Amino acid sequence: MPNVTKRTVDAAKPTAKKYFVWDGKLSGFGLQVAPTGRKTFIVQYRTLEGRSRRLTLGKYGELTPDQARGLAVDVLAKVRNGEDPTVNRKIIRNAPTVDDLLDMYLSEHVEVHNKPKSLIEIRRILERCVRKPLGKAKLASVTRQDISKLHRSMRRTPRQANHVLAIISKAFNLAEVWGLRPEDSNPVRLIKRYKENERDRFLSGEELQRLGKTLELAEKEGLPWIIKAKPEHTKHLRNDIEKR
Repeated sequence: MPNVTKRTVDAAKPTAKKYFVWDGKLSGFGLQVAPTGRKTFIVQYRTLEGRSRRLTLGKYGELTPDQARGLAVDVLAKVRNGEDPTVNRKIIRNAPTVDDLLDMYLSEHVEVHNKPKSLIEIRRILERCVRKPLGKAKLASVTRQDISKLHRSMRRTPRQANHVLAIISKAFNLAEVWGLRPEDSNPVRLIKRYKENERDRFLSGEELQRLGKTLELAEKEGLPWIIKAKPEHTKHLRNDIEKR
């Protein structure tokens, strides 16, 4: 069998059925040629249990034959050490993403423990600020650098940036509780929050009028002193409401 080189790959023409070109030097390494003309590097091996596996390394054009050969050597070395790279790849492919965590965070925590208004706001923030840059990332692979990059990208709105950071931190804390990440692995830890500018709130014209009427009423007639006590504390209040 010829070696899988650029010349042999270029010379491989598509036929009515899929076929393989196997390397003459590295056993198990080969090229798969589809009827469509698509050429894919593969490696075939047997596990220690004797199961036959075929692992796709990548497409020709994305990988050179030499790069694919190097990947095949790595795979076969892992097989000799008792690993099954095909199973490992499936585990990684099926591993939860940040989107999966955020869905759980909303359904298992926010919907249960927060008010409906908070749920709407948190969902809006996640959709707008978090899912697009991080949602497809594997949960286990998210690092402090990833979160810091997101935080820095929002530095022009420091209050919102810090709010996003707090939401992400809570979600990743729950990821540890739910066994989705190792303990003490929250990537938000040690990221410094931005200093937030104090905001002044001015009354509108309508609010100023209401305030003026209230002050006038308080000055002329006085305002009732209303005590809002819990049921278990009402026994300490005077029965005569007017003398409380």
